Amino acid sequence: MALNLVSPGVKVKEIDLTVGRIDGVNDQVGAIAGPFEKGPVNEPVLIETEADLLQTFGSPKSTDAQYEYWMTASSFLSYGGILRVLRTNNTTLSNANAPVGVAITNLSVKSSEDYYNNRSTDTNWMYAARNPGSWANGLKICTIDAKADQRIAIGTDGLQVGFAITAGFSTSIANNDGTVGIETGYVKGIITDVHHGGMIDVKVIAKHNVSTDVWSAIDYEEGSATNAFQG
Repeated sequence: MALNLVSPGVKVKEIDLTVGRIDGVNDQVGAIAGPFEKGPVNEPVLIETEADLLQTFGSPKSTDAQYEYWMTASSFLSYGGILRVLRTNNTTLSNANAPVGVAITNLSVKSSEDYYNNRSTDTNWMYAARNPGSWANGLKICTIDAKADQRIAIGTDGLQVGFAITAGFSTSIANNDGTVGIETGYVKGIITDVHHGGMIDVKVIAKHNVSTDVWSAIDYEEGSATNAFQG
């Protein structure tokens, strides 16, 4: 807005300079490939700080002069640059794993992408480290179950956590041809807690079909006559 001042011909204008700004562009972008301690293999990862380098690719090691690659990357980052870092592969790299049966010494899952594309259907191991290297040899796996599905008031005399409990069922079912049939069998569960007052918590795990004489794993279904304990 123009202001009229005592001095003729002098005007004052207010200009907002906060609209828009010019950001600096970091043109110090480098790349390095080396035998790092851990991290995805054959997959370039953007690393911006030394902390990112440590978290993703581990610490420097003296084995095979690996520290030379690590220190080179760290030095570049300390001068304000950013890096595309690639962990190289070799024939001896393998993932720590929990096998199904015989120990596996040559399991190689290079990265998450490699797992989903090539290894997700493997049946000879149960668990494996997310990428190769001896860094994972001391890792342990803990599986946490969903615990109880039902609380049943049937008494607790002689019962303990871990005991199996089985109950029979016989219920009407709709057949595919529109008729009504009878399904007979058993539901099995594991006791996960014992309470005062005659109640136990049970995790439903399996069902037995009398007509086929087959046990099959099941999930608990509330109100079901065949996938839950009655009463």
